[in-house]
Amino acid sequence: MPNYANRIFRCVSIALATLSLCAAIWHLIRARTVTVGDGCGWDGVIYCAMTRGDVVMEPYSRRVLLPWLAGLIPVGSPVTAFQILNAFALAGLIASALWLLHTLIGRRAPLRGFAMLATASMVLLNPWTFHLYLTYPVLTDAASAALALAWCAAALRRTRLADLGGAVALICMSLTREHWSLVAIAAAWIAVVLGLRTWRWAVGSSAIGIAAMMFAFGQPTDYAAGPLQTVVLHWIQESVSSPSHLARFLFMVVAGIGFTALAPLLRPRAVWRERPLLWVCVVALGNAAGSAFAGGDTDRILMPSGIILMIVAIALVLRTPDLVLPWGLWVIGTIAIWRPFASAGPDGASWLAFYGLRVEPIEVVVTRIINDLSAAALPVALGALLCLTLPRKWSGAEHAEPLSLDESIPRDATSLISADSHGGA
Repeated sequence: MPNYANRIFRCVSIALATLSLCAAIWHLIRARTVTVGDGCGWDGVIYCAMTRGDVVMEPYSRRVLLPWLAGLIPVGSPVTAFQILNAFALAGLIASALWLLHTLIGRRAPLRGFAMLATASMVLLNPWTFHLYLTYPVLTDAASAALALAWCAAALRRTRLADLGGAVALICMSLTREHWSLVAIAAAWIAVVLGLRTWRWAVGSSAIGIAAMMFAFGQPTDYAAGPLQTVVLHWIQESVSSPSHLARFLFMVVAGIGFTALAPLLRPRAVWRERPLLWVCVVALGNAAGSAFAGGDTDRILMPSGIILMIVAIALVLRTPDLVLPWGLWVIGTIAIWRPFASAGPDGASWLAFYGLRVEPIEVVVTRIINDLSAAALPVALGALLCLTLPRKWSGAEHAEPLSLDESIPRDATSLISADSHGGA
């Protein structure tokens, strides 16, 4: 990597680490658990009831893993039990993100340590990870995201131990968010098409995913949510019921994904040449397509997709030096709309105003959206302009060749292509 790109990447990574540490300390001091439902929260009230063995409504009745584990922790309060579980889930989310990054870039990648520092910092700065945990601990999102990223990394490693871990991750993530079964089954066969895995592995993954999905959907419930198309149509109608509601939905999509996703979007040929990068992008898009209209908190639901695409962007930056400066500008834009030092209050209205953008009248939300996007517009637009022009105008950048397929896939993964062909999957 050229010296200018090296310095920029190091500076951005260190700045992200400093910012994430300061924001974490800030929220540890100021954040308070939401008071709704005696600390359980809105959806959390249902999860708290599940820890006592109560039969609850769909789709919550399908997400049995964390409530079951929380019920086994002898602390007296389900909120405390979820705080303990989700502390491990957050640590697992960071570890899974780093594992996926390591799998995509390999051991010998330039600035590998700084790339991992940037990845961990972005995960912590994401408002739907650490800050959400401190204010609303009774949720399954962190665990679901951690397991999904671990499954992606395990699928690309292609060792027997990784396959075993991937099978466990697939079962568990399907019992935290039920749509992951369908995403994983589709992704398994796409991996076959891309030549990343064999059909035997895809058949095994599909069987595990179907079994986990049948178990999740077979849980007793006191209220059926109705056909899937009915649920999706409800949230679509809610999201487009007025121009202001549509603006809120689109902003939540942008906030959940982040502007760093522009890297794979504006460099599709670079992603297309790197089959592992292409595959994890497919997983991210599959999750987004399957869950964008699964609830009102679109930004929180899309958090796993945003983290995956953020990791892809960092992997692309390490391969393509001319992306470093645009990526740094997109990081600034993303941080601007994430508001890392804004704290959600413990009362329900304050929390919903910050996280759900649910303020009446809806025009107040539009004003906030305009202010946030105004702060992010310049760095994001400048980054996009540089991304589209630098490869042609920056001296030497047009000669920078991306790594070949065999060089870009970590040796641990590529060496097992032959193992797959001999039945190693």
